[in-house]
Amino acid sequence: MSRSQLLVAAATSVFFVACGSDGSGSNTSNGANNAVNSANSNTANASTGPNSSTGGMVQLPFAQCAGTDAPPPLVAAACFGAVDAPDVDKPLAIIEHAYVDWNGIPAVYLRLTFDPDFVDNTFGAGSVGWDGGREFGKLVGSDHSQFVALDASGEVVFELKLDYLGDDDAATCGYSSKGVAEKDGDVLIGEESDVLAWTTSMDRNLNERGYCDYLVDSPVTDANCTPNPDAPNWDFRVVYEIWLRRSAFEPTGFGTAHMTFVHASPAKGGENTVEIVRQDCPCPQQDHECRDFPTTGTNNEPNGDPGDPCTVDADCATNSFCYQGTCLSVIL
Repeated sequence: MSRSQLLVAAATSVFFVACGSDGSGSNTSNGANNAVNSANSNTANASTGPNSSTGGMVQLPFAQCAGTDAPPPLVAAACFGAVDAPDVDKPLAIIEHAYVDWNGIPAVYLRLTFDPDFVDNTFGAGSVGWDGGREFGKLVGSDHSQFVALDASGEVVFELKLDYLGDDDAATCGYSSKGVAEKDGDVLIGEESDVLAWTTSMDRNLNERGYCDYLVDSPVTDANCTPNPDAPNWDFRVVYEIWLRRSAFEPTGFGTAHMTFVHASPAKGGENTVEIVRQDCPCPQQDHECRDFPTTGTNNEPNGDPGDPCTVDADCATNSFCYQGTCLSVIL
């Protein structure tokens, strides 16, 4: 039995038991929806004010591609666009977060979703938008995400590489995400024992939803991600999820998650690695007032917008800090 199969469910949360002595650093796919539901039930801790850089994100990222049993959106989000062509109405990547309990441990839940026009879960005869097609094996290749999680003072607590999918003889369909433990995953900064669990949308498609018949061709769909009646719950989005021990961010608390590039091998359009910057998130119902940021930086200039240049924290708005020359807003 693999680490992805060792799970004990409780009424209010999901318990992920690893092969280690303390049950930390475990991978999960079966029953992970319960953990996500726990995340969604705890979003009241997240601010939706302008300093939180949520930009009013109240819709599930790229929801049209999420399948018919898609989880609800989370309240707090950070959005990212290409350095040379940011698009506020269509981010390249979105990181949502919520405060949850994981196996009785207070945790920070992060969910990273890519624009399906950059990379998706279509392959074989079901490929959509892939010049020359795409094989299932590409998802098992070197695909991974890399991001940092910072505390509220701007200090890096974690830098993580999260694997997308790998061979796993003990998994239901023979594949699972290796998380930070194996293959393309790694903990570059931080303690691996503080990484409580992980999963990905492809891991869910196979091991949670049981779509083991789709290891050569993904369910047939179209450019609008219309659900296939034979696999209506298939998530066509590439999504990475991770649960981090909340106490690791003490004493200042969790601040935000950040990325400087997105990578897929291959990506649609031919550019596998794209440099990105923090940007506003799409506004609900075209309410552009949600993109207004305060003017509390130096020289009373508008500061705090995602991606604004800075040298020191004082260059940024209240509840923001300077990280690697860019103002980042704390997601409160």
